[in-house]
Amino acid sequence: MEKEYLISKKKVPVISLIIIISFLLIFLASFYICNAAEKKQILVVFRFDDYSSSSCTDLEVKLIDAFRQHNFRCTFGVIPYGRDEDVHRVNAQNLVPLTVTKINILKNAIKLGILEVALHGYSHQAISENKNKYSEFSGLDYNSQLTKILNGKKYLEDMLDIKITTFIPPWNSYDNNTVRALEYLGFDTISADKNGVAEENSLLKFLPFTCDLIHLKKVVKLASRITDKQPVIVVLFHTFDFLEMDSKGGKISYKEFVKLLGWLASQKDVYVCSIDQSTKIVKDLSSRRLTNNKLLPPLLDKSFFYMIYFSQEFMMDSDHV
Repeated sequence: MEKEYLISKKKVPVISLIIIISFLLIFLASFYICNAAEKKQILVVFRFDDYSSSSCTDLEVKLIDAFRQHNFRCTFGVIPYGRDEDVHRVNAQNLVPLTVTKINILKNAIKLGILEVALHGYSHQAISENKNKYSEFSGLDYNSQLTKILNGKKYLEDMLDIKITTFIPPWNSYDNNTVRALEYLGFDTISADKNGVAEENSLLKFLPFTCDLIHLKKVVKLASRITDKQPVIVVLFHTFDFLEMDSKGGKISYKEFVKLLGWLASQKDVYVCSIDQSTKIVKDLSSRRLTNNKLLPPLLDKSFFYMIYFSQEFMMDSDHV
């Protein structure tokens, strides 16, 4: 009897130790989960515009390969019917659909999971001669816009055997008729700029471009210092941004671009994604967020704040709206 009592006395501290360790593990797990929920995530979305039958294939292939090397996904704004005419010309003729080569490049990149294809207008033709304010859609009646968007969407979906859910208006210009046509045709997202119109009850997600390639590194560093837990940076770029394409007007070489992607890959809080990926991660891309981001004080422009698409929580906490 005495022997059994001694054994039970030895068991007590062991059981207590197990209970204490269990509580510690539960506490640490809870702490980790809370911290994970609060972990900062800077979303960098790359939006490459003007892929068409006449755009520079060699550079586009190299861009796709650069994203592939880092397993990054990007969005290509594709023009279904390009031209060999000046891009700003009104009612230009000789519309040329995507070539077989161009289609296959997109198909292969989609298959590898590197690319999201967005509809970038119909032919990227301006509907008026209004200089410095070009638009393919703004000011056009609803039925005309619906027809153009429908035809462009159907062509890309048939050629690529995918569903097109993102719309990028040429020159980032559109109006309420555009929004209604997109909603009717089943689009999920529109990506223009922060000046775009947004009806309060719109079902679309709004993800405007905010930054260019030259300022991206500086803006990412700024985003890492602010309290916003999920700032979004949408990078708009074209072939003419590259020095290899335009030695005078270009801003960055392809080599520098590859180096920039490498730097982004090394940043622990940065997640590079396409537009469609971001819409599945960011909980609020409503018209209200777009409207509130327009209200940021102009004074912040000096700090590159305007190149970040802030979350609703951050704007409310910071008294920016």
